[in-house]
Amino acid sequence: MMFYVHVYGPDDLHPFEDELSALREANKLNAMFVKQMEQNAKDPNWPVCYAADMRAIKMWQEKTGKADTWPDHADLVCFLLEQLEKRPASPPDGFVMVPVEPTGAMIDAAASHEFQQCSGNASYVGIYKAMIAAAQKGGA
Repeated sequence: MMFYVHVYGPDDLHPFEDELSALREANKLNAMFVKQMEQNAKDPNWPVCYAADMRAIKMWQEKTGKADTWPDHADLVCFLLEQLEKRPASPPDGFVMVPVEPTGAMIDAAASHEFQQCSGNASYVGIYKAMIAAAQKGGA
């Protein structure tokens, strides 16, 4: 008769020849799990990481049709990379790609827009649009 220890998901079973060995392994894994959970509780980012993991697992389950199965980490990473590769390379309608840091041309466009308003009260929307237009022209 074989005994199994369930580790992570329904597909992750570890066989043992006898019940005592299976119980010892289960207790060892439970102790490791509790220790990890205690460490995670001290990390303020842990709830966000956990939520992201659960969201990714749910996506994997929905796409593969394996609702009762948990992927191992390698499968999950491969799945997420495939999903990223499927994303469009261009931004959605109404968005443009711009540098993270404003270029000299963008800063000049903002200053020029403000100067053209003469009052020093140029609208932020106008300044923003001038900077985006300069970025799209590829000014450095």
